[in-house]
Amino acid sequence: MDKLKKKDEHELVSVQTDILAYVDKAELEELNYDDLVNLGRGVNEVKTYSSWLLGKLGNSVANKFGDAKRYAADIGQNYTVLWNYVGAYRKYTKDDPTFSPDKYFGQVPWGMLYVVSQQEQPVKLLNELVDKGVKTMEGAVHEIKVQKGLEIPPKKPKIVFIWNPEETKWEIDISEEDFHLISWKSIKTKLMGYLETVA
Repeated sequence: MDKLKKKDEHELVSVQTDILAYVDKAELEELNYDDLVNLGRGVNEVKTYSSWLLGKLGNSVANKFGDAKRYAADIGQNYTVLWNYVGAYRKYTKDDPTFSPDKYFGQVPWGMLYVVSQQEQPVKLLNELVDKGVKTMEGAVHEIKVQKGLEIPPKKPKIVFIWNPEETKWEIDISEEDFHLISWKSIKTKLMGYLETVA
């Protein structure tokens, strides 16, 4: 675990791809929670960086050969997904030619990078979000909406489906404190219509 020490928030690091083999072979149940968090951050960083590098590769192929559809097929990657990587890569490097997600070790998952890439001045915005402690795609979406003055709906109610083996049917569990978040009009109409058919 020595090589998996927590990094300073803005320390430039090299992505450690050997973490994948380590996690695959490690007895994870023997590790404490902080070690597991550190490992998760490292694995997520590899995912973020590989998405970034696929964008860089796809960009090079498109620039040199005019298209990346064949390339996507040849590397076993969905073309739309690859093109999303390329678009994000282009947006960040247009804003800052030296940009690399490597300097945001463990702080910026790919989803957040992608969402921010859809905005103007993505590097500046990303730095602002990181400085605010935003570390998720959902958090980035929320902050972008706040900045744009858009209406932000309240939290989504938690609805849990529980399998009832005795009745061989699903039961629905909703917290009473979430009831007021749901418009029951259409549900009530549909449910009343259905209950009339049930004996």
